[in-house]
Amino acid sequence: MFQMSILPWNQEIIYWRKLTPVILVCFMWMVGIYIYLINNLSFSLNSYHEQIQTTLANLIYSGTPWKVQIGLAGWFFEPLYFLGVMLYSFVWIIITNIFNAFLKSRSLHLLSYYSILILLCHGWFNDYVIYIQALIVFSIFVFFTRVKHENINAH
Repeated sequence: MFQMSILPWNQEIIYWRKLTPVILVCFMWMVGIYIYLINNLSFSLNSYHEQIQTTLANLIYSGTPWKVQIGLAGWFFEPLYFLGVMLYSFVWIIITNIFNAFLKSRSLHLLSYYSILILLCHGWFNDYVIYIQALIVFSIFVFFTRVKHENINAH
């Protein structure tokens, strides 16, 4: 008979009972961090006079003016920009998937997924647009190569 767990049933229950408080503490710690961030960013949320990138950078080090890179989830704290940034990112991700469907390369699919992950986690829009430009150029080369091979095979 197939067994889902290495541990016997009683030991598995004991294991989960010991692990549950640790999970709850980690969850509460993360909630505390989010509440702290929301409270410290409240002046940015109310006045919209500076973007969240500048606000977070000033919380980290206010000695010089700079901006910290945030992922797409960080734009949730800027309601004015959130919908536009999400729509902008969604359009670029759809364009990437269209080119991946045309190119039909497993390696390129993996590279595109890594690029999407970088876009989602870090919010590097310019790098992602440059990646899509490279996909466009590569797709043009692949298209002409396929047309050339079809013409050779047709004769």
